Formats: sequence, C-alpha cells, structure tokens
Amino acid sequence: MPIKIAFSRQRPPGGEVVIVTLSGRFASKETEEFIKETDSYMEETQTNRLILDLGRLEYAGSQAAAALVQLAARYQVKIADVPPAIQSVFSILGLDQLFEIYPNVEAALTKF
Repeated sequence: MPIKIAFSRQRPPGGEVVIVTLSGRFASKETEEFIKETDSYMEETQTNRLILDLGRLEYAGSQAAAALVQLAARYQVKIADVPPAIQSVFSILGLDQLFEIYPNVEAALTKF
C-alpha cells in the first residue's frame, strides 16, 4: 500500500503542534510529495512544531529517512510510535541520535 498522509493539530500549553500520521509504505517516489504537503500544511498553520507519528508505517526507504532529515532542518521535529523494523533502520542510519523518539504522540506532545 502506498503511503497515506494525515494531518491534524493539537494545542498543548506551549502552542500549536502539527501531527503527521504516516501509514503504508514510504518509498522514494513519494518523498517529494510528502515534503511539499508537509511544508504546505506547516505554512498554513504557522507553526514550526511537528510530530511524525510512524505507528502505522510498514516500510521506509532511505529516501524517506532523507525526507525526515530535511524536515528536521526546517522544523522542531519529534517522532512517535516507531515500529520495530523501522526503529532498526533508524539505528543503523543514526537517526535515533538525530531525533527525539517517543513511544506515542501523547508523550511527544508533553516535550514541546
């Protein structure tokens, strides 16, 4: 199944946070569209705080990892609910050192 992207917002005490929920397979051909959609939504909400909810993600290729790094250069990014197979890829690529990773969205929200 190709990637599905869902956007939502939460307003914890520190201000608005965008939550991007990804599901399916995040292949290289989808990275550009993912970045464009995310940038557009972030501009619309006028916030720089972003949580990526990966709990329903089945696969993430190396270009997907590069897309996450690009977003981290623009926004305050926290990652939530990383499936074990993707967590091992994050560890191999060193992304677990670059990103703050939380067990769920609720935990990530408390860290903004």
